[in-house]
Amino acid sequence: MKLKEKLIIYYLSAAFMILFFVGFAVLSAIKSLSINTIEQQLIGQSSLAELYITQLHALQNEGSDELSDETAQYVIGKLGLVFGNIRIYDNNFRLQATSKNNTEISITDMENSEILAASAKGNHAYLVRNSTVFFASPIIFEANTIGILEIIYPMSFLESLISGVSNILFVGAFIFIVLMTVISIYIAARLSKPINKLAKVANNYANRVFTPVEIKGSDEISQLSRSFNAMGIQLQDYIQRQQQFVSNVSHELRIPLTAIKGYSEFLAEEIEDRPDLKKAVFHLNNESDRLAKLVDEVLTLSRIEKGSAEFHLDKLNFTGLIEDIIEKMLLRAQKYDIK
Repeated sequence: MKLKEKLIIYYLSAAFMILFFVGFAVLSAIKSLSINTIEQQLIGQSSLAELYITQLHALQNEGSDELSDETAQYVIGKLGLVFGNIRIYDNNFRLQATSKNNTEISITDMENSEILAASAKGNHAYLVRNSTVFFASPIIFEANTIGILEIIYPMSFLESLISGVSNILFVGAFIFIVLMTVISIYIAARLSKPINKLAKVANNYANRVFTPVEIKGSDEISQLSRSFNAMGIQLQDYIQRQQQFVSNVSHELRIPLTAIKGYSEFLAEEIEDRPDLKKAVFHLNNESDRLAKLVDEVLTLSRIEKGSAEFHLDKLNFTGLIEDIIEKMLLRAQKYDIK
């Protein structure tokens, strides 16, 4: 995978993670704020209802311990028009009155008894089930709890709100991802372009093509390009010096080798009556020829590096080569008694 593609994937992955956490945080905050708002609203409604019930209870001259069923039925008829689905229980959690004839609720009797019991202690209590809030509040008259008011509040508007916000977030996220994709491609192309140039230059340097690279700017990549150019100049100078050194040494070796070759041929003519010396001079002549070939090969390598060498392929007499090597090594083998 190329660097440009990796950068695009990294940018988009980061964008997706940011969108996910931001969306989750926004929806959670909206839900929490809505529940708190509903709670405060229900507390306010229960306070108004409690004030109305206690005043009516006092006007009826009833005892301070219990709210009568007649008063509960009368209150429900009035409060049901304002607060919707409400219920009134006595201190024993017996249903005294309800604004809705349907007695089925979406929580169990045990759960309902738990919030009623918590409310009977003088506190507000609520339970959320199936997008409905079951809110219970004590009805207190002269420091005594005379009943419990339960308000059943649907949260359909909250679901609609969250659904609307979710749709807005999804549309915004889609637009954001499209924009991030375009921006990521642009940024990745801008960042990978100079790096691709440096990679191409490094490949050229490996092939001894020292072409300078120009990347404008003052960032780290621009500094790296200038370092590449300086390195290329130094490498080119080093290679030229090396080639010149090899060429000079090869030419300098040719002069003594030519002299050795001439003296060995002269000695070969002067000692024809000495077979032992003639053989030594023969090997001296062969070794000088071998050194001359080595010098020629070094010069050939130097021409190859410069790109000016011409290759001529020819057949090799392998048998003659082996015999020549055996002949050269025979004297040393005899010296160490090797057979």
